[in-house]
Amino acid sequence: MDAKKGAANDAIQVAKEDQLKINLFALKNQEMTEIRERVSDLEKEAENLKDANASIEEMSLMEDDAIFPYQIGEILVHLKAEEAQKHIQTQQEQVTEELKELYSEIEAVQLVMSDLKVQLYAKFGDNINLEAD
Repeated sequence: MDAKKGAANDAIQVAKEDQLKINLFALKNQEMTEIRERVSDLEKEAENLKDANASIEEMSLMEDDAIFPYQIGEILVHLKAEEAQKHIQTQQEQVTEELKELYSEIEAVQLVMSDLKVQLYAKFGDNINLEAD
C-alpha cells in the first residue's frame, strides 16, 4: 500500500493552463504537418512546371508553329509555345509566392512550438514527450 501512495504523490498535477498549452502544441504540430505536405506538393508542382517549360522550349526550337496542349481547370486547350510559356510562367510565379508564404508560416509555427516546448519541458521534464515520432 505504501508504494501506491508514493506513486500517487509523485504524479504531476496538470493545471488547466498546462493542458491548454499541450493542446495548442498538438494543434500547431498538426498545422506544421499540413503545411509541410502542402510545401511538398508545391515543390513537385514547381518541378513539373520547370520540366514543362523546358519541353516547350525544346519542341519550339524544332518546330516554329508548334501547338501544345495546356490544361486550364478541367479543360484542355491548345496553345502556341509563347502563350503556353506565359501561362507556365504565371503558374511558376504563383507557386513561388505560395511557397514563400508557407515557409514564413513554418517559421512562425516553429517559434510558437519551440516556446511551448521550453515551457512544458520546464514544468514536466521527462514526463512529457513533445517530439515527433
